Amino acid sequence: MDATGCKSLFSAEPVQWAVDYLQGLMEILEENTVRSSYGVALLALEREELYQVWHRMLEGYNNDSVSVFYAAGLQGARLFVVRQLLAALPSLKHCPLHNSAAVYHAAGRRLADEHTFLKSFRLPLEEKPPSAGVLERSLEILASKGMLDRLHLAGRRLHIYCLDYRLPHEAYYLLPSHTIICGAGTLDEQEQLCCLLHEFGHIFYAASACRRQQSHSPTLRQQAAERFAQRFAARLLSSAT
Repeated sequence: MDATGCKSLFSAEPVQWAVDYLQGLMEILEENTVRSSYGVALLALEREELYQVWHRMLEGYNNDSVSVFYAAGLQGARLFVVRQLLAALPSLKHCPLHNSAAVYHAAGRRLADEHTFLKSFRLPLEEKPPSAGVLERSLEILASKGMLDRLHLAGRRLHIYCLDYRLPHEAYYLLPSHTIICGAGTLDEQEQLCCLLHEFGHIFYAASACRRQQSHSPTLRQQAAERFAQRFAARLLSSAT
């Protein structure tokens, strides 16, 4: 990413910027002349530059003392897309530890998946994402159960973004970046609260020992996680009323 690319993030629509950025990376990787070792090094260097952008963007936020990081609006969208790109790209310090061909192909799949995901975002006409008040209420419910400290995953703080985009589903928990994203929709506040608690359930499932005991089938793991999240949200809602 050159200086022009960095600056364009702050003048462009963030999701479209990320889609174009990913498209450019994938076109480079698809060239027959790109060796896997060169491709991994290129992606890792891109990540290092994005990481510097990420830290500059965080300078205006001072919420290290809270259990989760929260952002919304245009700046939230910028932070979200950069965080997703950082999760998809290989780290420079880890590259020598693994087979370059395996890292190269795995990164290519992650970039393609992220490209498909971000292309599904739509700007709504009137719908809005959950408000900060809905998020605060969900965190209060977790705090009443002594669960806030368990939102960290492998030492990473949870990030929550409530963005002005219509998504294929109301919300997602994205494990690689340890992020919850909530989109715009027509749900009322109680339904939005249930949706947020559902995604928190996915976090607790991901961190639980039962996850390691499930079948290796991705479909079965996904089904088990969904059942757990549904029960988790229902229990917390019933105890909060």
